[in-house]
Amino acid sequence: MKKIVQYLSLCLVLVACITTAGCLDYLDFQEDSLKLLSSDSSVFLFEGKVVRVADGDTITVELSDKTRERIRLIGIDTPEMDASKNAPREYGSLSQDHLAEWAQKAKDFTSEQLLYDTVTISYDPMAGKRDQYDRVLGYVTLSDGRDFNLMLIEEGYARVYTKETFDRKQDYIDALKIAQKYEIGMW
Repeated sequence: MKKIVQYLSLCLVLVACITTAGCLDYLDFQEDSLKLLSSDSSVFLFEGKVVRVADGDTITVELSDKTRERIRLIGIDTPEMDASKNAPREYGSLSQDHLAEWAQKAKDFTSEQLLYDTVTISYDPMAGKRDQYDRVLGYVTLSDGRDFNLMLIEEGYARVYTKETFDRKQDYIDALKIAQKYEIGMW
């Protein structure tokens, strides 16, 4: 079933590429280690096995050639493992102790969902390719097609990182409002 979902996802992206003619050269992603599955003007895909979870929003994937890439999940922010590193009021009025607890819960959730599984990483040209720490910026898609970044928001483990510009921003903001309204997770 997993392979069928991946195959269908790839087919949809290829159809989008064909219909937008000439978009395969849109991205100039030079990292040879990344296994390119397809690309168009809004997507860059590669697969990798999650081999490390640094925290709720940063993972390391191993690619088919055994190289590793650190991935920073686009559009979200989970509390820092060292709660004193959370900026004042970035999580509203939540206490440092509460944020420390939810930082660990976010890391545990990410580990339970992703560790040792193969995921698809999607690039969003609005957000850029890499962050200031040279991590690949990406959406993480599970084998069943779900957006893991969005899941973290919906389950109350993350806030929307509003300083970034990215394609799914409004969807993420809408999900955050619901999580906060119904006091899901850390909210």
